[in-house]
Amino acid sequence: MNSIGYKVEVRDLARGRWHIILPALGINAEHLRNHHMPCPGCGGTDRFRWDDKDGSGSFYCGGGGEPAYGDGFALLSHVHGWGFKTCADQVRSVLGVESETVIPTPRVAVSRKKSKPDTASTETRSFRAIKLATPAPDNHAYLVSKAIQPHGVGVLGGQYKDLPSPVCNRGNVLVIPIANINGEILSCQFIAEDGTKGYMAGRKRKGGFFYIKGGDRLWVCEGFATGASLHQDTGDSVACAFDTGGLLPVTEALTGLYGKSREIVIMSDDDWRTDGNPGLAKATKASEACGVKVMMPDFTGLLRNSKDTDYNDLARLRHG
Repeated sequence: MNSIGYKVEVRDLARGRWHIILPALGINAEHLRNHHMPCPGCGGTDRFRWDDKDGSGSFYCGGGGEPAYGDGFALLSHVHGWGFKTCADQVRSVLGVESETVIPTPRVAVSRKKSKPDTASTETRSFRAIKLATPAPDNHAYLVSKAIQPHGVGVLGGQYKDLPSPVCNRGNVLVIPIANINGEILSCQFIAEDGTKGYMAGRKRKGGFFYIKGGDRLWVCEGFATGASLHQDTGDSVACAFDTGGLLPVTEALTGLYGKSREIVIMSDDDWRTDGNPGLAKATKASEACGVKVMMPDFTGLLRNSKDTDYNDLARLRHG
């Protein structure tokens, strides 16, 4: 590929993804805001802003003498002193595209403001796993065992280097994106063929969910299999919050976005054999805090065992 083609290709790859790329390459997310603040490159106190025009990662700095400005590649050069080829190779590496260029050690930026710990690694690694995953097949063992469809999740081989230890070497692993209300990737969940689960290590997933698009009514539930069965039975939209701790922040985010314009219902798990029934208790707390309805699976008339607690269990009993 000639140099012009290379530049066009890597710019297209990066467009709209700079909020993930830049923190992964040493520029703290606190600098990625469209108002004046300290510069991560020259150390100026208030003449830097990041406006990301058209998803280009663009910035302007007027605090170090001669103004500096340009796209995300220019920002990497401004902060680390890299040439375009090095910047481009680093971006390709973050996005999971192979490169043969040796990675240089970034120049340490002088800053007059104490930086917060970098929290971007989980998002970046999750983004890479999601990007590298291929569409999950209908016959994946976990999907078959739960009688659900893939609903857009991906799959990676069990040898993928960045899998959490519980799901390593357990066959092909489902990759389920976890995003916030703005669509920003926070993490991802991995599910092995035998149902073993794990999450990308790192920051908490507060407010993150997996969305299955359907009708106007919106269900909030815990697990992916529960959400898939809800969608398949009702045709409604579903936000899978992954666990009891996610029900409240996810419901708060969704009610904050939609208000009363959209019906939101929490489908709790029924942990009937666990003291305090945490699934129902947490769902009820979220419903009361957010002013939405809560329901739980009704197993009346079905031969239920001690492990049948959620809507997926109910759906499989109903449908045989």
